[in-house]
Amino acid sequence: MTDNMTIGRHLVELIRQGAGLEAVNTSYADDVVSVGATDGGPGPRVVRGIEAVRAKNRRYGEMMEIHDAATSGPFPHGADRFALTD
Repeated sequence: MTDNMTIGRHLVELIRQGAGLEAVNTSYADDVVSVGATDGGPGPRVVRGIEAVRAKNRRYGEMMEIHDAATSGPFPHGADRFALTD
């Protein structure tokens, strides 16, 4: 089994390449929970399930003109979690 920090480093690499949806499709579990940093966006702050996360990513890509993608991490959070920041 791949450890969480290896998965986190892979996600950072894909995000930096502008491949956010590929990161979702190759690395997220079906029961993923995505928590945004703040309320007030076009959708809910907390999104549950792979299809909802894919829709959130597509919606963001349709609303924003992305010139650059940057992220930091992964930062360990307990034995089975990590966080990324942008």
